[in-house]
Amino acid sequence: MQFRCPNCKHPIKVEDAQADTPEETIDTIECPSCHSRFSLSVEGSSSTFVVGALQKIGHFEIREVVGEGAFGTVLKAWDPELERLVAIKIPRDGRTNNNTSRLFLREARAAAAITHPNVVGVYEVGQHEDSFYIASEFIDGISLSEQLKIRTFSPVESAELLIKLLRAVQVFHDKSIIHRDLKPGNILIDQVNEPHITDFGLARIENPNELTVTNSGRIIGTLLYMPPEQARGETRKLSNRSDIYAMGVVLYEMLTGQRPFQASSSRTLLHTILTVEPSRPRGLNLQIPKDLETVCLKAIEKDPGKRYASAGEMADDLKRFLDGQPILARPVGLPEKCWRWMKRNPLSASLVCLALMLSVGVVYLAIRGQTTKVVESPPVIVEVPGKPVTFPVSISYQLTGSSIPAGSKADWAIIPLNPRTRDPDDTRAQQFQDQTTVSADLAPGEYLVVVDVDGFGFHEVYRSVPDDPKQVYRPNYRHQRWDLGSDGQVLWPEVTVLRDTTVTQGMVEVPAGTFLMGDDQPDRPVHQRTVNSFFVDPTEVTVGQFLESDRLPDDYPAELNQENLALVMISVHAATAWAELRGKRLLSEDEFEYLATNLGHNKYPHGDQPLFADGSWPYGPVGTPESDKMVLLPIFGLHSNVAEWTGSSQNLYPGQKDPGSGGDLYMRRLQNRIVRGGPVVPGPNDRTQNQYSAPTTKRAGWDSNTRDTEIGFRCARSRNPYTVKMSTL
Repeated sequence: MQFRCPNCKHPIKVEDAQADTPEETIDTIECPSCHSRFSLSVEGSSSTFVVGALQKIGHFEIREVVGEGAFGTVLKAWDPELERLVAIKIPRDGRTNNNTSRLFLREARAAAAITHPNVVGVYEVGQHEDSFYIASEFIDGISLSEQLKIRTFSPVESAELLIKLLRAVQVFHDKSIIHRDLKPGNILIDQVNEPHITDFGLARIENPNELTVTNSGRIIGTLLYMPPEQARGETRKLSNRSDIYAMGVVLYEMLTGQRPFQASSSRTLLHTILTVEPSRPRGLNLQIPKDLETVCLKAIEKDPGKRYASAGEMADDLKRFLDGQPILARPVGLPEKCWRWMKRNPLSASLVCLALMLSVGVVYLAIRGQTTKVVESPPVIVEVPGKPVTFPVSISYQLTGSSIPAGSKADWAIIPLNPRTRDPDDTRAQQFQDQTTVSADLAPGEYLVVVDVDGFGFHEVYRSVPDDPKQVYRPNYRHQRWDLGSDGQVLWPEVTVLRDTTVTQGMVEVPAGTFLMGDDQPDRPVHQRTVNSFFVDPTEVTVGQFLESDRLPDDYPAELNQENLALVMISVHAATAWAELRGKRLLSEDEFEYLATNLGHNKYPHGDQPLFADGSWPYGPVGTPESDKMVLLPIFGLHSNVAEWTGSSQNLYPGQKDPGSGGDLYMRRLQNRIVRGGPVVPGPNDRTQNQYSAPTTKRAGWDSNTRDTEIGFRCARSRNPYTVKMSTL
């Protein structure tokens, strides 16, 4: 470890053996240049200086503050001697005491002992006034935690990044150093997407003489990424497998977009980490390959002995996954799951066992009490009134794009839509695994079909079963059409699955969130909605985009036939079919309002004031006017230009008065689709004189066959495939 003489600023190399003292101190160092003697003992040290007023620390010229953590502030500085940028870490807000000084020396010792391209290197340690500073490699980039807010990682990208990090972790584990605070915030991603582990402030060097900074029983680290043994405060029981757990949590978050354990309070979170098994990653994102899920779950086992024995071992399994070879880890079987549940819930397990014993006893007594003569009677068939008629239905898929995997199979979900709301009804869902074609008996109605091809892509499409499959007329659009096989089977059009990266190219990712939907009007009472993360096109679909593969209707207005104008005169069914062929779908009504209110923060996407005070409604090329842009995301035209179709029915909001389900008006409403984001006037529309001053919460239901010069659409795509929320043990 290298220190800087506080007198002549000469660098001094201090061997690890000299630095390895029980009290985290280094005494009586003699400078070979000026022969002055000084001590870096932290006992009794206490000082404060103003960070913002600093212009130099040692010989380093301060440029700017680039970050701040729990214990230190990081400054960007220039090293005039070696002409390079460095990162200078000083105590937070310039405050130094005995404890923070120990942490600084701990971090310097740990990081200086590691040489690896994916670990931030420490150049030297010095004193500024009565405080320490650490000069280290400057990484021009952002943390992984920030990257997770603005982008998604594919399973392959996640595995590749984790392999690099795990190889680095193995290097400092080989030197008996445990990081104890591995998390996305302590992983920096540089300009060429290389990761760098930093912040060894809580690192522990395995040394029998070491005195830990915190007493046993106190929780240190970041709870969200903390293994159970660390969460219990058992710092003496920490090992390299504790770091492996944290890396497993990082992998889990990259794959699913969320952490394995979440809670509203630290106490609840702690209880969850200690007692609750994490949800399967594939239950949150069916796109995750099964082997990658197995690796992730093995890394975050609650029992350290069941985790990977080393970081290198986990990296090797991830490499096998990338190479298409069998991994060594195996998923937890049903007996083991049951046993874990019984250990976590002893009272419930006892009651279940008691109930089983009583059931067996009752059956036994019933058998014992039977008369010797048993009169067999024919089975009685009970017809259930109102039981729906079902038809055999079959569907398959095809892959489109480059590098199509050979012999691929898909996971499927066929989910009926509620006829009143068009929301998926999970209670009646059917799921299939590793199938190229699936068959099911289905009642007439609409269905959401989810197809997930491992390692390639997924698609969510709509399909319909008619009341009478033998009827001659069949609609033109894929989501409504069917064919009839020779054996009477309903044949749905196959699903075309494109590669994920192809579908989302050019789209904007929208983060998940909860917001208040509606306003104070009777037809849209305020209620809370939660929106999952999704992708959306930044503008409406244009005439030019449509003409790349289709031709305009014969009655399309000539004045609107310009490539950069929004496409109109398209029914919601035509829009749905156009989106499906591109791996996309229409926005739902709540997704549209989420965007049009700037993720629930404003009245309009661009702020709290209308675009034009006179209530005029501008029409023009998509993306204009530029003032109609979301504050938080580069998405345009949500409150100007054309109105837009959504895929939602004109169902009632929670708290909205029901006009009567038996009335013709209400039944017609259920067949309508919601149009959002602009005025639509029945009959001939004068686009040049249209005015509109209603808020973005206004909704209008239009017949699904409507073709209007003021209604267009834009496409969306779920970030993760729809997951059926089935109850599990």
